[in-house]
Amino acid sequence: MERSLTLVGFEQSDTGIDDRVINGAELLLGVQFPSGYRRIALAFDGAFGDLDFPLPGTGRRAQASIGHWLSLIPWRSSSVWSWLACWGEHQLPRAVIPIAENGGGDLLCLDYRSGSEPSLCFWFHELGEDGLYPVAESFDSWLRTAIEPALS
Repeated sequence: MERSLTLVGFEQSDTGIDDRVINGAELLLGVQFPSGYRRIALAFDGAFGDLDFPLPGTGRRAQASIGHWLSLIPWRSSSVWSWLACWGEHQLPRAVIPIAENGGGDLLCLDYRSGSEPSLCFWFHELGEDGLYPVAESFDSWLRTAIEPALS
């Protein structure tokens, strides 16, 4: 379990997940998570904080934020699983998996609709399926360009 990772604005997670939790989530979802997301999940599963990042194509005028990373532990109230349980009522595809929330109901998601390597999108919940906004071609590229300076 990687516990030396720091992310400015976030405290380390106290949920104590390990690779078995991540592997189980991958098995249940039928996906393989990007390596960068695995690192974040191990260190910050369910962690609260504050991280702003620019939305591409907006000239850095528009920002999105993360208020907490969703937990991979099913019984936590703010988990990947609790969001997926109500995905159908929002008419969102199962191939889009939420991983973080901004605190107002908007979500950062891994988007597997194009294949096994997910892109990253931000879901503006007021807009339903039309609210899926592309953020990056991959989680790892977003990690390097948008939040790597805050990560060590």
